[in-house]
Amino acid sequence: MWSPILETGIPKPAAIVRALRRAIENGDLLAGARLPPHRELAHALGVNLSTVTRAMNDARREGLVAAEVGRGTFVMPTSDAATIFAQTISRQELTDLSSISPPPLGEELIRGVMRDVVADEPDIIGYPRMHHLSAGFDAVVDWFRWRNMTVSRDQVALTAGAQAALHAVLSCAMQPGEKLLVEEFTFPGVKSIAKVLGLRLHGVACDAQGLLPEALEQAIGATQARAIVAVPNMQNPTGSTMLSARRQEIARVLDRHRLLLIEDDVYGSLADMPPLAAEVTGDHVVLSSLSKTVAPALRFGFIAGSHPVVQQLREDVSLSNWPIAMVSLLTASRLILSGEAMRLARKQNAVLQERWQIARSVFPMKQRPATHIWLKVANARDFVETARSSGVLVIPGPYFATSPHRSEFIRASLCGVTEPTALREGLAVLSRLGAQIAV
Repeated sequence: MWSPILETGIPKPAAIVRALRRAIENGDLLAGARLPPHRELAHALGVNLSTVTRAMNDARREGLVAAEVGRGTFVMPTSDAATIFAQTISRQELTDLSSISPPPLGEELIRGVMRDVVADEPDIIGYPRMHHLSAGFDAVVDWFRWRNMTVSRDQVALTAGAQAALHAVLSCAMQPGEKLLVEEFTFPGVKSIAKVLGLRLHGVACDAQGLLPEALEQAIGATQARAIVAVPNMQNPTGSTMLSARRQEIARVLDRHRLLLIEDDVYGSLADMPPLAAEVTGDHVVLSSLSKTVAPALRFGFIAGSHPVVQQLREDVSLSNWPIAMVSLLTASRLILSGEAMRLARKQNAVLQERWQIARSVFPMKQRPATHIWLKVANARDFVETARSSGVLVIPGPYFATSPHRSEFIRASLCGVTEPTALREGLAVLSRLGAQIAV
């Protein structure tokens, strides 16, 4: 569900419209995409229903959205990004290789846990109390123990999703105008947050295993940056996973320069590798959630690490974009503490292995499995249009680039379609159109 980070210092309706416009321009919201119901969006943002209604009325007057009685509110193709991704409201005739949401597994189990939570908690629509948070802290400790990384309860903070976690960490640890290191192609969330916070992104060169140690050394020297946001496990968009020897090299560079590692580990449980932070002796923060491995709708994010920002977020929950919904907090906690979340993640990994074999039958790949693949093309924007005309949706590389001149890649997801045959046929279309594996 679209649940943006709202700017402060301006009226809430204006902040929602601004976030909506930015999401459309960045491609986070595709033309034709249906927005969440007003009541759900209001709950996720922690605002009144009337605030969301006013914001959507303003957005409709600006031509950003259109409302259809009985169907909801949809994004209009009003920007270059929306035009690139333009699609009909019904996408049944298209093979969607643009979405990286996990396939629906364990839905009945999760519904059952939610029903139990609602039945057991009399104040389910209230704010979480300390005993609720305590269960969340225990769950995060268990999750990272399963991920082969040791954290203590006092090193954990909870947020309403991984995006909220990243926004909270960067807003506390960085100052406007500072340079922030990222991989040369990085996930859209960090680009959006950096824009809101006034941070300047500096891309670091990567290869099939992610960050290059020598490139990281050069970037630190050139920028005097104090922090890096990195995705060592199933990097988005390239799909690269950093292996043990490279991790040790990167960890030594980070420790030598006392560079704060802010690690996004949302795909980590599918990569069968621990967080890079487990190798780092200096300050580090790991962010994760259950959205890419267990249940996309559970707005349960968490932060763990040694940096003082974690304690700051524990002591002042308003900094972490709270309130987190009680039902998400308690459902996620029960899933983790019972071991069901880990079991569902393993099932997702089994599905991924099958999808990866299908992808390998079309593109010769040597890297470790990932939920998406990074393909080289002549011109990304032209290719995306041609692919769509051929019935396949993909995402152009410039959407992820830190340099405006990188236009020769696309990302194709292996998880956006449910039928293996459709995935194979969609990838075959990309191959026939000239796409080649890039890493």
